[in-house]
Amino acid sequence: MPSQIGIKPDDRCLYWLHTHDNSGIIHVESPEKRDFTLGQFFDIWNKTFDNCKIFNYTASDDNINTLSVYVNGYKVTGIYYRDIKLSAHDEIAIVYGKPPLTIPSRYAFPQGS
Repeated sequence: MPSQIGIKPDDRCLYWLHTHDNSGIIHVESPEKRDFTLGQFFDIWNKTFDNCKIFNYTASDDNINTLSVYVNGYKVTGIYYRDIKLSAHDEIAIVYGKPPLTIPSRYAFPQGS
């Protein structure tokens, strides 16, 4: 995931969901305590994402072009992917195509994150 998603040039506008670097960490910096979702982040990023499509890639049932989401190593089922809540220190893996042999279940966040 690229850096500066949700950060306008010259740091003049900072969305409540944003990235500072390309580590893949989504920062939630909001003046109010509320839930944010993966779909809201993709909207800020201006990228397509739902249960059938990511970016320009469309999922199918052929076991080749599948689309799956894992949270902390567990496959998400029975929910609209865009509604997945962003919680502190969750490891979210979005997999298009054949899943790798292992899915990451946690991330070593920097001290103070």
